[in-house]
Amino acid sequence: LHNEVPGIRIPENLLHQLANNPDAQAQRRIGIEQAQQLLEQLLPDLDGIYLISPHTRERAAILNALIKHVRATAEGRGTVPPTPPDKNASRSDTVKTAIFAEAP
Repeated sequence: LHNEVPGIRIPENLLHQLANNPDAQAQRRIGIEQAQQLLEQLLPDLDGIYLISPHTRERAAILNALIKHVRATAEGRGTVPPTPPDKNASRSDTVKTAIFAEAP
């Protein structure tokens, strides 16, 4: 995305960290951790988030990890009421779920 999408800039230290780690699982973990940290910092100022996953087999797992992290962060701040899981939702419905947090 750094070179493909105008306006998106990935910090050099993160690009270096990813480039110097040949293990794909470790790269994925680093990416998820970075996304979680960014979301934690921005969540207090957001009315909602829109997540776009990479087009890989792990896309549902990546989105699930980020959604759970955002919900736990928001619930810890008292900004999102717990939502019971929809037992009738398909996997794609779950992946497409939007999470909105009210400003405190």
